[in-house]
Amino acid sequence: MSGPVPIFSWRSALGSLAGLAASSPAFAADVEGGDDPFLQAVQWMEDSLLGTVATTLAVMAVGLAFLLILSGHLNWRRGVALIIGSCLLFTATTLVAGISSY
Repeated sequence: MSGPVPIFSWRSALGSLAGLAASSPAFAADVEGGDDPFLQAVQWMEDSLLGTVATTLAVMAVGLAFLLILSGHLNWRRGVALIIGSCLLFTATTLVAGISSY
């Protein structure tokens, strides 16, 4: 017998945020008029997730990961996964634009 099905899942919430962060402004270009509140909210979220503060935090996280890997406190697999994940997060817009151009 299984328990109740959770309504909220952290994995689905993080997946939704990652999808919004990886979305390109080209997807939103089909909407006529720039006064759409949903479009503005998505643009604000993309700017805040890919802005200078987020980039600075990602650079610090990669540096800390390298330091922890070299000192032996972090497993190589987790450190490399962190570095590859941050690279994919910040290049997702370029990757999607390159794939969709074909």
